[in-house]
Amino acid sequence: MQPLAGGAGGVQVLLPPLSEVFWAGLALAIIVGALWKYALPKLTSLLDERSAQIEAGLRASERAEDELATARAHAAAEREQARTEANQLREQARAEAKDIVAAARVAAVAEGERVREQFDAQLAASKAAAERELRGDVGRLATELARRIVGAELSDPDRAAAVIDQAIEELERAPIKRPARSEA
Repeated sequence: MQPLAGGAGGVQVLLPPLSEVFWAGLALAIIVGALWKYALPKLTSLLDERSAQIEAGLRASERAEDELATARAHAAAEREQARTEANQLREQARAEAKDIVAAARVAAVAEGERVREQFDAQLAASKAAAERELRGDVGRLATELARRIVGAELSDPDRAAAVIDQAIEELERAPIKRPARSEA
């Protein structure tokens, strides 16, 4: 290399003196050695701890994702089960409603039959009462008529009953004659 100054005794700018290079190299080696011995293990332990924390966080995140997926699947299964149960309850309610309607129809038919039978019994009782009353009225009329025609008093109840029965039989056998209507 050439010195910057023009002469042989000039100052070299690019090359420092050898003693400075030695001391600078020694200082650099001491600093690097101290860093290597003291700072680097702490730095690597900090990096290892940070790396372990990150890995633990990743594992926790994966576990959380797995748990979330499991929880979602479980929730979906529960929703499906709830839908199934709701459908079963609806079907059961419909069946019960049909049973209730059928029972109500049966009860209504039975009540109608009971009312009809009660009406029939009441009608039969009314008919029997009307027949008894009519027999009594016809019997009195027949007795009165017989007394007037025959001129005899029918005070004997057996004889009066026989005359009444005979008159009723004749009335039942006789056709009912209705007066002819005149057309104008």
